[in-house]
Amino acid sequence: MSGEFHGLKIQIIDDNTAVAFASSNAADAALTLIGQLAQELVQNAKFDPATQLAERHAELLASKKSDPPDCEFLVLRIDGDRKRLAHITDGVLKYVERAYIGDPAQYRRLLELKKPYVGPKQQTTVHLDGTTTIEPIVNSAGLVEFVEIGLALQALVEQRRGEGIGAIAGNIIRVVDARNSRKLEYADTNELVFLAC
Repeated sequence: MSGEFHGLKIQIIDDNTAVAFASSNAADAALTLIGQLAQELVQNAKFDPATQLAERHAELLASKKSDPPDCEFLVLRIDGDRKRLAHITDGVLKYVERAYIGDPAQYRRLLELKKPYVGPKQQTTVHLDGTTTIEPIVNSAGLVEFVEIGLALQALVEQRRGEGIGAIAGNIIRVVDARNSRKLEYADTNELVFLAC
């Protein structure tokens, strides 16, 4: 990328809120905005991070007449059983079902690498008394998509290593709403082990 700094990060602000950003020229500004949101959310649980982030991003854009920051954001908020995803670009907030941020050419490459996931059909459970039972595994459509995109992302990072771009220590960090707690958590996958939560 000819010496330009590029950041793509995701931060879990609290159990129910995560914010991701992409930027080629203003990673520090994006992280500052996310940090301010985190502080305010601690003080006020009713605080609407997506609306506030959009307003602050618009203010930042208005204050920078030359070389405006090209930040984009995604805000995921879980409220009970309801999940809302906000896409913020150019200071404008839009609620969406799905979205990507960052380089569109790399997103197209990612989709080209996506392959159908065929996981195990059954699992064996060993009980405390030593007996075993074989049970079917039923994966939700969301879990299957999570695995497919995750594997495609690992393949994309591996391809891009030759271009001088990669993941720290070969790891890709994802955010998931955990099956048991229903709270946002980081899920770590590396080159050797694939973990799907």
